[in-house]
Amino acid sequence: MDRPADTRVTPDTTTPSGVRIAVKEDLVGLELTISEQTTGADTAELADGLGSTLTTTDVSGLGPGDTFQIEHDFQAGEEYLVLINADGEYDRGAYNENPDWPYDGGSFEVLEGIWARDRSSTQNFYAYTELTAIAESDGDGDGDGDVTGTVDRPADTRVTPDTTTPSGVRISVEEDLMGLELTISDQTTGADRAELADGLGNTLTTVDISDLGPGDSFRIEHDLRAGQEYLVLINADETYDRGAYNEDPDWPYDGGSFQVLEGIWARDRSSTANFYAYAELTALPDDGNDDDDNEGVAGSVDRPADTRVTPDTTTPSGVRIAVEDDLAGLELTISEQTTGADTAELADGLGNTLTTTDVSGLGPGDTFQIEHDLQAGEEYIVLINADGEYDRGAYNEDPDWPYDGGSFQVLEGIWARDRSSTANFYAYAELTALR
Repeated sequence: MDRPADTRVTPDTTTPSGVRIAVKEDLVGLELTISEQTTGADTAELADGLGSTLTTTDVSGLGPGDTFQIEHDFQAGEEYLVLINADGEYDRGAYNENPDWPYDGGSFEVLEGIWARDRSSTQNFYAYTELTAIAESDGDGDGDGDVTGTVDRPADTRVTPDTTTPSGVRISVEEDLMGLELTISDQTTGADRAELADGLGNTLTTVDISDLGPGDSFRIEHDLRAGQEYLVLINADETYDRGAYNEDPDWPYDGGSFQVLEGIWARDRSSTANFYAYAELTALPDDGNDDDDNEGVAGSVDRPADTRVTPDTTTPSGVRIAVEDDLAGLELTISEQTTGADTAELADGLGNTLTTTDVSGLGPGDTFQIEHDLQAGEEYIVLINADGEYDRGAYNEDPDWPYDGGSFQVLEGIWARDRSSTANFYAYAELTALR
């Protein structure tokens, strides 16, 4: 949970300040970031809801933007004060442009600001810019393994105006994820789209952000596989201003389920001196599709980017699938080098057409749905075609058949209605089952 930068400062204060929180789940501590205009503090403190000290931490060597941990058991259902103070005087930063209480941290909520041990304010969010819960340990791990999956960094310290190349960061994924929540950095303006690319820079999916600006958050929803690297980019149709933090970024930034490795200032150019474009990245965990947001989804398959293209082909192409659970359809993403197609088709296992969908207005990376009942125990062919010619993309670097989507499997590539190939995964980069 984080909030905007400080908008006011109270100099030479002598009373402890911070926030009141309500804890929803048992925790073993908090990770805290000191706000931009809070300086000269010596001590951080955790107090109970009445202001009685539970534990203190020395922060005399820390300053604005620095992060530290308070390790102490927090009990679900209890309230606590998270404070900062000094032996003498200190400057207390705050955000006071209509704070949006309560701030939801998932396992806790931030309820109000505290400007003295027994004085509160709903007009000010004091002293801390970010609070992250450290979940109760299960006893078989240490370090940051239990910290919720968020990475953020200080505000932009430079801006490159009128740039034309995509920029962002490279990440490595340690657990399967279903996407990322991203916050645009302070000086990144004029961008039109965000993009997720594979580690080589091949586009996997894009999101329109033309209406968004600095500090706005949005989601890229796409499966990210453990052990893989990805580029998280921002770009514009013409020029945009690219913000960055360049005061010795502390690579790698650890998000628990992922790490941010380096900055990217063009699709094939990186920098360890700059953390570009995004101020915060939060992992969206792959939770087995059990939550309400995914109640219509029943498993997904994606594969690496196209490694070959067959131009000017005239035969339908795609994949053969075997269905293990009854489904209501498929959501499909066109692969990077498949262009000029007019029609997507679902056929039975013998190649007889069951239904078609117009994709003449779509191109690489675009996603659409074929809605048709698929019966458990049956095989189907998922095809793409054109009225004339089209270019057929494929992944042909030893596809790992069968690809398991949980409720279905992708068995082989199809390059004509009655011709198959185990050397090529054609036309579609991702297939998701719909219940």
